Amino acid sequence: MAGKENIWNREARARAKEREPDVEAQARKRVLENIGVKRWVPYAILVIQALILYFVFNPLTTYTPPKQVDLDETGKQAAYSAVADWIGDSDPLGADASIISWDGAKRVGSSAADKGTRAYQHKLTVRTDYGWWSVVCTVTGDGKTVGQPSASRVQVDEGRDDGLGWAGALSDLSPSDALTRLMTSFGGALAGFDADKLTVVVADPDPDAVFPVLGLGDVKGVTIDKASYLKSGKVDKDSNTSDLAAVRITITLAARSDHDSDTRMTYDVKVSDPDGTPKILAWGPPGSGDMLRNYSNKWMGDKDDMPDYEAQKRSVDSQSATDAAQSSTNQTQQNAAGTNSGQSSDGTQEEG
Repeated sequence: MAGKENIWNREARARAKEREPDVEAQARKRVLENIGVKRWVPYAILVIQALILYFVFNPLTTYTPPKQVDLDETGKQAAYSAVADWIGDSDPLGADASIISWDGAKRVGSSAADKGTRAYQHKLTVRTDYGWWSVVCTVTGDGKTVGQPSASRVQVDEGRDDGLGWAGALSDLSPSDALTRLMTSFGGALAGFDADKLTVVVADPDPDAVFPVLGLGDVKGVTIDKASYLKSGKVDKDSNTSDLAAVRITITLAARSDHDSDTRMTYDVKVSDPDGTPKILAWGPPGSGDMLRNYSNKWMGDKDDMPDYEAQKRSVDSQSATDAAQSSTNQTQQNAAGTNSGQSSDGTQEEG
């Protein structure tokens, strides 16, 4: 019996303990009641549900920074140098030839006939006094050019705005004062002789970048003919705008002499942050503004081979001054000879 009583006592004590209140649990309950958890929990659930619905219907757009041009792409520098030499040797496409941009490459040559030789066709845009050209240069995987470059005309109508827009455009934009000043600085630097000045205006994040100029002369004025936001970059669907834009400008060169007329050139320029602090990303012929590759206009060949138009200008100016001085000297000598022979300086015979 004693054993059974012990068992019953243990069970009774266990049941009594189970019936005892949990002091810790009761303390936690009192704390939660004191801070009003029961009151704000429903409101917190409503707020969380509202946030979930907002982000479902308004997803966050991630900004993708402009893609940089790969300077190490197979054969790019070889193609650039080859085309630069080709257009400079005998003016095959016209005078005042300049490479405007590198527009990409595609791989060719993979059939059994060529034993798997890899080659890349590099496409570049060139401008001459005859107009715009698309030049293709083929380079093998080990950097050797194949034959000579091929060229085809890029048909653009410079000098008048016929409404040509961009397929990748959103709404039109009104150029800000900052954008207008940037286009004016860019036009003057591009047509001028100082590559360092153009490089500063472009502000490429690559510290080693350099941009070749046209070396055509002084700029009389730069006008913005058209400007539109682009569908790429960070797009604001509500306002139909973005942080990228295409701008069409016309650069007017001052006449080189009293007998010449002004020369006009039209370019599409791709810019970032057009409504804030705009920066130039690339430029090309009219109609290309939405397809331009960021920073594709930089010089891709050996920097020592880049034309020094400023030095050429100094040489031409020096030669012109020398020729003018020589012409004046010759005229003076002719006048003196005429006077000594009894002829007046105006060419009439003096009376004896």
